[in-house]
Amino acid sequence: MPSGPRMSEACRGSALVESLVALLLTTGLLILVGGLVVQHHKGARTLSHRIEGVESARVTRDLISLGLAADPGARVDGSELFVRTFVGVAVPCGAAGWRYQGRRLPDPERDSLWSVTAAGTIRLAALTAGRAGDCEDSAGARVLGLEADPPLSPEIRLVRVFESGRYRLDDAFRYGRVGSGAQPLSAAVLDPGRSGITRQGAGVTVSLVTRGRELGFTGGWDR
Repeated sequence: MPSGPRMSEACRGSALVESLVALLLTTGLLILVGGLVVQHHKGARTLSHRIEGVESARVTRDLISLGLAADPGARVDGSELFVRTFVGVAVPCGAAGWRYQGRRLPDPERDSLWSVTAAGTIRLAALTAGRAGDCEDSAGARVLGLEADPPLSPEIRLVRVFESGRYRLDDAFRYGRVGSGAQPLSAAVLDPGRSGITRQGAGVTVSLVTRGRELGFTGGWDR
């Protein structure tokens, strides 16, 4: 029968083996859990990237559609789409006033005027100044005096205030006033080498591809 010391050594050896096995199992479990966490984060990033790409396509499609519908004179120059972005409308009020409604007040530093006469003639003018008008406000409208170059003539029946802007696609869908920087309207998830705005005959084509090519979108508008 084994003596006491030998049994003690055997027990210690068995405990050491069990500890090593437990350590290996724990290490394997940690590696497995770590791999699952990494895969989860990768999947979450891919999903987030795809959602941002879908939203970029929606914003691009909607704003370009609105821009082309509102401005028959929109044009593509290089890789940019130049549009008139209308911000408000005014009708005559009093001798020299204009009853105005819009998403912001006219700004001579950035805006121009598109007007139409009673005979249907369209005229363009630079906005040079805006001041308080000489007739009473109506509900939801401001009354302004609009000064322009050339001056607004008495036969004008409608004035639309607009800024000259441009859209472009690089790493994001961007908009900026002509002569100023373009600010992003979407997340910076696009492939600038494969995304862009081009002229196709009399029409406009937009190609939008996200990095990694998770999403591709091509839209065309006839002019």
